[in-house]
Amino acid sequence: MTFDEIKATYILSLAESIGLLARPDKLSFIELLPNNRFKLNVARTFSWLPNGPIMQAFKNNEADFFDNEFANFGAVLFLLIARLSQSSRMVLVDSSKRVAREFSDQVHEDARLSTTQRESVSLLIATRSLHLQAKSSHLR
Repeated sequence: MTFDEIKATYILSLAESIGLLARPDKLSFIELLPNNRFKLNVARTFSWLPNGPIMQAFKNNEADFFDNEFANFGAVLFLLIARLSQSSRMVLVDSSKRVAREFSDQVHEDARLSTTQRESVSLLIATRSLHLQAKSSHLR
């Protein structure tokens, strides 16, 4: 989004918009440019630092992400659990990276469209070892 699109979408004043962009600029996540422009300094498919600031921000707002029935057009939620070999897990990781690149390519392609033609979309891809802990009697 452009600076003006962000300001209009989130109903922010000029000062609020600049203030909110100052922190990612200070972290070198973006570079503020003249005439209220900015440049993204990281790949759209960047990896979060474990327990870093972006991971912490997501964890603080994860309820907003999952507080959804995932029944709307274009929404889907899968939670798949299986036992996989190390080689199969690496295939899964590679496939996940490919999907992230495809998502980034689609973002780049759609960037030429106006904000009224685009909707904010979140894509969460995660895989990890799963060790269930018995937290209630029905899991024991």
